[in-house]
Amino acid sequence: MRRPRILPVWNGRSGQYNSGWSGDEWLADVVPAANQRVLKFKLGDDLLHRSKEFDVEDDPSKALEALQQEIALRAGRLALLGSKIAALPEAQQRNEFAVGRIMAELKSQIAAHDNR
Repeated sequence: MRRPRILPVWNGRSGQYNSGWSGDEWLADVVPAANQRVLKFKLGDDLLHRSKEFDVEDDPSKALEALQQEIALRAGRLALLGSKIAALPEAQQRNEFAVGRIMAELKSQIAAHDNR
């Protein structure tokens, strides 16, 4: 723990440092691992899926297992998208509307599956 080093220009009338707040302040350069814990995992979005968060709660292994299952499910769906695009004639593979139609079909199937 240490006091911050603040340049005098930051403490001017404009209050550029910390929105003008003044008072005692301490900074931690290192937070020990014992004082940290993972609260959630976040899986980002891709071509077919929105991002999804997994709450860790008390048992990280359950959240990690759910995350791994979701990754495997998404990888399978994305592989299916790749095979459907590869099955198109070469000219249609470059056609954004033909590829978009396939993606829209898969997204609607995913939404129907996820709403069950």
